[in-house]
Amino acid sequence: MATTSILCSALSSIHLSSPSNPIENLPAEVRRDIYAKCVALRDFGLLYANKTFYNEFIPFLREDFVLAFHIDPSASSTVVKIINPDNSPWGNRSIIDAASPHPDHSILDAMPVDCFRSIRILVDAPDVNDPGQLVRGWLQSNGLVRGLFPRWADPSSWPRTEADIVIPKGRSTSRLPPVTIQVRDRETAKWHVGGLWNQSVPSYDRSYSDVAIMLRSFSQIRNTEILAIELPHDAPSTESMDDFTNQLTSSCIQKRSFGLDLREEKWNDDDELGFEDAFHVWLDYLLDDLNGPAAAFLRRDRFKLWCSAHEYQMGRHLHGFSCRGIYPGGAWGYLEDQLLKHIQKSYHDKFMSAREHVLAAQRDILRRHGHSVALQMDQEIGASHYYDQLKRHGLQANLGTEETFWETCYPDGIEPKSWNENWEDTQQIGLIRRLELPEVATEPTACQTFPPFIGGCKSCDKDPVLIKVIMGFRQNTRDYLFKSRPRPARS
Repeated sequence: MATTSILCSALSSIHLSSPSNPIENLPAEVRRDIYAKCVALRDFGLLYANKTFYNEFIPFLREDFVLAFHIDPSASSTVVKIINPDNSPWGNRSIIDAASPHPDHSILDAMPVDCFRSIRILVDAPDVNDPGQLVRGWLQSNGLVRGLFPRWADPSSWPRTEADIVIPKGRSTSRLPPVTIQVRDRETAKWHVGGLWNQSVPSYDRSYSDVAIMLRSFSQIRNTEILAIELPHDAPSTESMDDFTNQLTSSCIQKRSFGLDLREEKWNDDDELGFEDAFHVWLDYLLDDLNGPAAAFLRRDRFKLWCSAHEYQMGRHLHGFSCRGIYPGGAWGYLEDQLLKHIQKSYHDKFMSAREHVLAAQRDILRRHGHSVALQMDQEIGASHYYDQLKRHGLQANLGTEETFWETCYPDGIEPKSWNENWEDTQQIGLIRRLELPEVATEPTACQTFPPFIGGCKSCDKDPVLIKVIMGFRQNTRDYLFKSRPRPARS
């Protein structure tokens, strides 16, 4: 192999497309060694030499490539990074957005993942003293699953056959190479203490460890040759963890896509999705009142990125699907009924709180610059009223732009619900027109009924005629909620 390395170095210094190029006269097995070494050295000059070299060389790029990801719950944003073997960032385009309700397929769809050597997923431990990190890790895992693996053609409809599964355009099959999940301790955070797996947040029925929650989404992996889980060398050995990892490694090698196993005699895809849906609903509910910087930033992201897609997804997590007379998925079978009803009511408060935080930011800027603030009971009128005041005094730049409003006005994130004076609280009020999550993807959303004051999703609700129709149809609800506030606007 040393001879091959020397030859690679020599070839990189000559004109590869020259007719006298010596590589053309080498035996095929030697050329294969050269291609493999070039991949290891990340020297791809032979790709551009001529068509013959390209056709011979390109499979080595695919078949020897390990696609690796880093899930870091301590990161400042909810992203997943593509990494090199040494865990450094992979090139200039190495970020997968896991915060948005819209899956990020911008990088991975074009990759021939089914031809790669393997997939490696590095998962770092969240800090138990900053419980929002666990929620971020959960979102990162979900974002990776949605962005990487084959998906349902219609996310709002349960698949019937393999024809309802979309294979990304860069792949020819739904096959996956071997997958390794590396569960790693950090210097500042470990997965376990004193022989017990960490539990950063309370559970809704029984105890679930942080590692089991963050790895749960990978239960949707199917059609891989093998899935291996590498735990820390001093990891506790518990029956529940052994059961979970055994179930995960066995389900991932199934040859049918996720969603197509509804056999009643065993734990099936309906059970798995319902279990995950319960975590979606529960963790999103806990996020309202979690302490720590990570939770504050996640609450801000949720306000910023709230859109119709978010509402449809959370509605689906809550209610499940309607599918051939059955209702697979959904949290109803896993969370107690009274708890679910309480959680469902909280979505009205969250949505209206996002609107109230926009007004609060505008009022705060006016007050900080010495201007009096006339309170507006009507949120809709208040939005234009305060902005007109800011514009009149030349202060509108303090709001930032459409893209940066939330970061500019709330640099430390959003305070927890319990001590946040701008958080709506209507749980104890008989609000007959309370906004609820849609049960199906054809129902109008809160975002369509009350378009955002600032920003807004770049993908959702782009039809102004439809929005106008929905606003008119729900005008009584709009008037009731904006003009008959359950409590006075803040000063």
